[in-house]
Amino acid sequence: MELMMGLSNGDTLKFDPDSPVATGFSYVEDKAAVVGSDEEAAADLAALLEELFNGNQALQKSTLYIFAESYGGKFAATLGVSALKAIEAGELKLQLGGVALGDSWISPEDFVFTFGVLFSKIYQE
Repeated sequence: MELMMGLSNGDTLKFDPDSPVATGFSYVEDKAAVVGSDEEAAADLAALLEELFNGNQALQKSTLYIFAESYGGKFAATLGVSALKAIEAGELKLQLGGVALGDSWISPEDFVFTFGVLFSKIYQE
């Protein structure tokens, strides 16, 4: 599949891959391709970025920002680290601008412990 783009300064490309594979509208013919961890899902996304950016000079000139919410925050954070390592190793040709997480479900245990302040305030009222 050839990706044709004519990005100029100021253009924005929004790209929403279904991840991990076999979620959303994505599917696999080989069930062995279904991942079992967040790290494997991030590795798949990093491989996708390598395929897209390394083969397209227009994309290489643009800056990548990774955004996610809810459970996708785990993937975004892990993908950001994976992408940065690949960039530093010369395996990925892109400019990473940043990673933004909105209402991300990163650590359920830490999240539950924040309720203490809320509950004590409600109890006092």
